[in-house]
Amino acid sequence: MKRKLQLRTKTKVKLRTSVKLAYAGAALSVMLVAGWLMYSNFGTSTDSIANEQTTLPDFNWRRKLSFSNELVKGGETLLNFPLLIQLSDPEFRSVANGGKVVHPKGYDIRFTKADGLTTFPAQLDAYNPKTGELSAWVLLDTLSEKSVKELYVYYSNATIRNELPNILWSDAYRGIWHMNDLNASNNRKLRATVLGTSEVNGKIGTARLFDAARQDAAFFPYAEELDLKTDFSLSAWVYLNETNREQVLLSNQSDRPGGYRLFIGSDTTLGVDFVNANGKRISIAAVAGGEQLEKDRWYYLAATYSLKDNLIHTYVDGLSDRNLSVIDAPGITASALQIGRDQFNAKTYFTGVLDEVRIATQARSQAWLATELYNQTVGKRLFTLGTSEELHLSAASIKRNKDGLNQQDTETQSQQEKANTLRGRKVSSAGEAPMTLTSSAEAIQARMENIRRVAAKENGK
Repeated sequence: MKRKLQLRTKTKVKLRTSVKLAYAGAALSVMLVAGWLMYSNFGTSTDSIANEQTTLPDFNWRRKLSFSNELVKGGETLLNFPLLIQLSDPEFRSVANGGKVVHPKGYDIRFTKADGLTTFPAQLDAYNPKTGELSAWVLLDTLSEKSVKELYVYYSNATIRNELPNILWSDAYRGIWHMNDLNASNNRKLRATVLGTSEVNGKIGTARLFDAARQDAAFFPYAEELDLKTDFSLSAWVYLNETNREQVLLSNQSDRPGGYRLFIGSDTTLGVDFVNANGKRISIAAVAGGEQLEKDRWYYLAATYSLKDNLIHTYVDGLSDRNLSVIDAPGITASALQIGRDQFNAKTYFTGVLDEVRIATQARSQAWLATELYNQTVGKRLFTLGTSEELHLSAASIKRNKDGLNQQDTETQSQQEKANTLRGRKVSSAGEAPMTLTSSAEAIQARMENIRRVAAKENGK
């Protein structure tokens, strides 16, 4: 009996050892294969090497980006134009997913002028690290038929830890809502109080669905910058789910004088009005005509008011809709901005989807609005990516990248430890043994690639 018991114990120990070795061998094989695939992807590039004097420091890669002259609609020169750039390429995936973008949220993506050095103000609207798809707003100081239609996109920089400072919308824009949430995307950080709404697919990324039956809406505390008393532009992408009644898209009118409003009339035409200092309403609804809007399709709707021209004007899909000569201006109001309803009027709740809602203190031209429409409709078909350029890094840049990688690794480890602790507490409270979370294969592979890439550049110096 003793011999049998001893024999079984030895067999059990051997089996356990074999299983451990098998697991270890399999893990090592996976890591070696992953490492080889990554080395093949990054280490055998035949792309061109850019001159250090014409590149941004600390970046490993860049690509030229060009777009066609057909983007510009009309013969005007558009100043401070926010260009929507939509790209999809395997190189823009994160390193954990076989790409070359170091930060998992795409923070190390930058855009420059054709000189390769002058950085454009930009905002990354959406980034998918698994597919390499990205959408970014880039502020062009000049856009015209004669202006340069080339820029550079830079990526792969471990020294960048945070997203770009949001200075893109600080010129004439008073509120920009991309509608992935209902907080304004500008330096003013206007925070909404949201009543209902839900996230849905939009014209650009995600948008917000409003339902009048649920009384969905959003409103903001009074902000002086939204109390427009001179030139303005109001615009939005709109998808109607209901017609034949008045529906308000945005408004800061109340039961007092002053304020402006963008709405869909009961006759399904686009309307805009404002109330002057004496409480008189000036409305384009008094003008005959206007395109009849339909359900179940997207429209790019805009309205402008020009104090200089004494004119209010509506546009549907970049085309002139109606205009009205006026001698009045919007009066001062202390009312809060509403999106999706008119204050004190429960019958004007909006039913449909809103995307890219904007308020500006300039009367945008038809050329501007038509260019926006084309840019945001055609999307990624507008742009052509050039070949990848592997950039020369100085010894100081290599050190900064290494330090950045170490910092990123420390932050990841700290976050993991916090997650382990939290999970341990949750499991312990349930009466079970705490579990320890280990690094994912993607995180390990990403770390391996980061180290290999920076080390390879240092060895090549």
